[in-house]
Amino acid sequence: AKVKDEGKIQEDIQELIEKNTEYENALKNEIIKEIPISRKEPFKGLVIQYEGNKYYEGLKKINASFNFIRHSRRDGNCFYRSYLIQLFEFLNPKNAGPESLKVEKKLTESKDFLLSAKYEELAIEDSYLALTQAIDQLKKLTPDKFEDGLIDLVSNAATSNYLLFFLRLITSAYIKKNAELFMNFIVDDTVDGYCQREVEHFDHDCDHIQILALTSYMEAGVIVHTPREDGTVETMKFPDEAKEYPVSMLYLPGHYDPIYKN
Repeated sequence: AKVKDEGKIQEDIQELIEKNTEYENALKNEIIKEIPISRKEPFKGLVIQYEGNKYYEGLKKINASFNFIRHSRRDGNCFYRSYLIQLFEFLNPKNAGPESLKVEKKLTESKDFLLSAKYEELAIEDSYLALTQAIDQLKKLTPDKFEDGLIDLVSNAATSNYLLFFLRLITSAYIKKNAELFMNFIVDDTVDGYCQREVEHFDHDCDHIQILALTSYMEAGVIVHTPREDGTVETMKFPDEAKEYPVSMLYLPGHYDPIYKN
């Protein structure tokens, strides 16, 4: 009887595992159905949604400085997608200037940077081609067509996945080339192991190490605004001492969205 009981327990455990897997797969499918990133929407709409929530007061404070937000899909790539779209916005002809030239230069030079970090050209050429084609496509758009073209580009799954993966490769390469700066922050893993499992693994959430690495390579800092339960707002700058912080993001537990003053 004891053996049967143990067998029944194992069956029950297996059934729970299968049900949990089915639930996770269903959840992933629902997430995939969401648009990758929205057009700019009034930030006030998010504040209203959180009325009565512990983050409400903090969000109101952020809304005092930021009027618009894009909603990025909650799929583990939200930071990379939010950062990418704000980088691409510099390519809008109406934003022409030193910052747009620097962004384009850093992106187009990224292939050589990856090769210097010992990545094989064959492994990166498709993603890099998608990046250069995206840049060329956006640069041809007029200001009045730019938003539509940008949303179409980032919403195209095939192209977007290449672009997000390439940002992950840039991040990974920067960490590897500056291993001495990051190794003490990587717990229970080597730098190479961390990069392979956490950075280059698509759909894995982005942590502070990755944010610091990517923003340092791009020389385009980001300020992350996080509402707290006590009604205050925490702001974090990546990197700490960047010359400029052209990118702003909202962080709510486990998720990043790009935010705008106008």
